[in-house]
Amino acid sequence: MIHKSFTKVAIRAALLLTVAAASVAPSAAQELAVGQSLGSAGTVTGTVTDPNGAVVPNASVTIANPVTGFTRTANTDADGAFRFDNVPPNNYKLSITATGFSAAQQDLDVRTSVPITLKIPLAVGGTSESVTVTATSAADVIENVPTAHTDVGQVELAQLPQRSPGSGLSDVITQAAPGVVA
Repeated sequence: MIHKSFTKVAIRAALLLTVAAASVAPSAAQELAVGQSLGSAGTVTGTVTDPNGAVVPNASVTIANPVTGFTRTANTDADGAFRFDNVPPNNYKLSITATGFSAAQQDLDVRTSVPITLKIPLAVGGTSESVTVTATSAADVIENVPTAHTDVGQVELAQLPQRSPGSGLSDVITQAAPGVVA
């Protein structure tokens, strides 16, 4: 009888230990994974500049890994600087955009907790504006209004007075002051 009760106690104790170990194991493994990822997580800092080396404030900088879904975005400060802390080790694409500049992209490999410092130059981007001109009918177009312009052909050009370039000045002087000899 003592043997049966000892066996029941041993089975209950083993079952209790198994349940306790199963409930503790995932949280311990999770803490270990978090501790490892934060312990070896990297820091990415940098400065965004224009072609002359001047800093670009308020540029948008995004670090992303499409496989893991990790994405963070930061704006550069007044000194053109940005910073990403606790970046897990992986490959990333850094994308930078700023008003008046062409967008830039750079591949980045974070492997250690040693900080990575970047200097990213942006190229001046072209501005684009569009103008839409609409007319309600063909009659509104200036070319269809006969008084808006006059075509000049060979006949009109032949009727122009023929003078040498310097003679126009002497005609003005004689007409303005009749007593002055040119």
